[in-house]
Amino acid sequence: MQGVNIIKSRFRYFFVSLIVLILISGCAVSPRRPIRVDPLLPPKTIAVLPFTNQSNDIDAPERLREIFNNHLSGRRGYILKPLKEIDSFLAGEGINDAGQLPAISIEDLGKGLNVDGVIYGEVIDFSYVTIGVYMKRLVRAEFKLVNAKTGAVIWIKEKKASRTKIVFEDIGKAFAEQLKEKAMEKILSFPLREETIKVVRKVLRTFPPNNW
Repeated sequence: MQGVNIIKSRFRYFFVSLIVLILISGCAVSPRRPIRVDPLLPPKTIAVLPFTNQSNDIDAPERLREIFNNHLSGRRGYILKPLKEIDSFLAGEGINDAGQLPAISIEDLGKGLNVDGVIYGEVIDFSYVTIGVYMKRLVRAEFKLVNAKTGAVIWIKEKKASRTKIVFEDIGKAFAEQLKEKAMEKILSFPLREETIKVVRKVLRTFPPNNW
């Protein structure tokens, strides 16, 4: 009987290790090309533009954008353009998707929105993986502050927030709890909210101080 338990334990360990290795290899992301940063005086008036998206969650960019904008607005010295005004201006220019932003120059964005700087954002990963004994939640994004008058990149930062859990005992109970947590977030219409807020807080710790 003891021999059977040992075999089961070894098989379970092998199975979990195999899943983790597969998921890690599948999450590999090619290195991102470095961008030259020009350490200029941060702009006083800022517009947070719609974020682009590499994830499979179509709502992730707007959720992240709203959280980022709300947290940045709480920092003293910065004046933020309301998101509705930004979107209204972009729609008037025929831009209804973040992927269309390159169609308008940064200088024209600055003049049209009457701001000194613009922030671009990109959701790189926004995922919730549950495979039996393995659970991983991950939010990863990049943010960039650009001088709207010169086009110079003032600040750029990429951050991630994740939570991983591997269960060896009470697998059925753990799986049920994971499904319950995921269902609750779906009801609240904001999956990965905790990780999203963590990413924003991490990245804003590095945001240029305003010396106005």
